[in-house]
Amino acid sequence: MKYDIGTVSRQGNRKSNQDRLSIIESGSVVLLIVADGMGGHACGDLAAEATVDCAVRELSNAILPIHNPIDFIKKTILYAHHDVVTLSNIHNPPLKSRTTCVLCMVINGTAYWAHVGDSRLYLLRDGKVVCRTIDHSRVEALYQQGEITESQKLTHPERNLITQCIGSRSYGPQPESSAAVTLQVNDVLLLCSDGLWGALSEKKICDSLREGNLLSRLEMLVDDAERASSPHADNISAAAIRWAPSPGIGANSVESDIDTNNNADLEAMIKNIYTMTIKT
Repeated sequence: MKYDIGTVSRQGNRKSNQDRLSIIESGSVVLLIVADGMGGHACGDLAAEATVDCAVRELSNAILPIHNPIDFIKKTILYAHHDVVTLSNIHNPPLKSRTTCVLCMVINGTAYWAHVGDSRLYLLRDGKVVCRTIDHSRVEALYQQGEITESQKLTHPERNLITQCIGSRSYGPQPESSAAVTLQVNDVLLLCSDGLWGALSEKKICDSLREGNLLSRLEMLVDDAERASSPHADNISAAAIRWAPSPGIGANSVESDIDTNNNADLEAMIKNIYTMTIKT
């Protein structure tokens, strides 16, 4: 299978970067994850890092092929929640580490995803947003209920209130998942923290990633988000995959013909892990 991938993460104007992200490849499976540690809680970076580590672990331990990808993704989020709560409880007094998360699995040209919080996934096709995840946030709920407008969401006093996350002791996450989506040539799946989508319009995101080397375009897009929101730029992170790009589209292009039923291939699973870990 052929695809182009890229990850970028920036600290912005914050004192530390609490975002974590990864792209994990195993045979015919590509798993993308972005976790945005919640800055209003202690050690959000701990929660985000534990969530990414959990996704890496779960895929490395998985028996391929994965017959129910959505179930796998949702369980990974629940396992991550357990890990974060356990790590938080080790401290005295216990921490309140929390994170949002969006996770996507691509298997032989079919995509599946789930999320909690306001880290988003966009499916871009022919320069347009085909679909995106709906934020688990107070302002999104008000907007869906028709109580506020799209423009009011940007300045609403409760815009930072998240209604679903990983790590809360009060409630477990309830991941919202997609149906299976068959990708078309040059479709782009973009996973990002709110530092990116909160600073740029959907048109800007679509135009930037429509063509060209994916990693280079992703870096330019994050640069634009950082400039647009400076001097109050949040952490900005993005992971993306372009499906079946044209030959030679970029140095990040990958072609894989691994037989996941072959024991030798299974022993070599997780052959490439692209993990962005930024120390605070």
